[in-house]
Amino acid sequence: ELYKVLQTPIKDRYINYIRHLFVFCCFTGIAITDLQELTPKHIHQNTDGSRELRLTRKKTGVEAIIPLLPMAEEIMAYYKVERRKDNEPLFERITRRRVSGAIKLAGEILQIKKGLTFHMARHTFATTICLSNGIPMETLSKILGHRSIATTQIYAKVVDKKISNDMQQLVNTQKEQLAQFTYSIKQNNLSNTQIL
Repeated sequence: ELYKVLQTPIKDRYINYIRHLFVFCCFTGIAITDLQELTPKHIHQNTDGSRELRLTRKKTGVEAIIPLLPMAEEIMAYYKVERRKDNEPLFERITRRRVSGAIKLAGEILQIKKGLTFHMARHTFATTICLSNGIPMETLSKILGHRSIATTQIYAKVVDKKISNDMQQLVNTQKEQLAQFTYSIKQNNLSNTQIL
């Protein structure tokens, strides 16, 4: 579904903007309330040339250190956030109600069965972008700005459950293939018996 969010064209400029914010959250794990508070002063340049966002989360009061992945950098470049003044928001502030309605509409346009919410973007970052690619739990916890690693481990349970479900699908597919193979062998044996 992330591919669908990234690739499906959206003509409406405002809905497309909301989609870009959603994608930014998918590749940073930032909560929408924190996203709306971002200013250029939250962007930090590391000595190796990489950049990260450093902010104190509104919900937890804990510092989040978020490495900027190429997709997030691309969205920031597209919206020319570098030109903003230090206290100016990186992205246009939008009311919570307006964001909720727009992301719901984006989900319908993109034909996402479960719909879209900004919390799903944070969840996607934790599970699909990080945990599925081997990012350690301690690192993810710091990126997400969690007070406790136990909160982060909830995402790991989701990944474990997904692995279990995916493996069960594989087992079911294998059973079907085995049944077809066994049937084929039996048919082959019958033909060989008839030849003899």
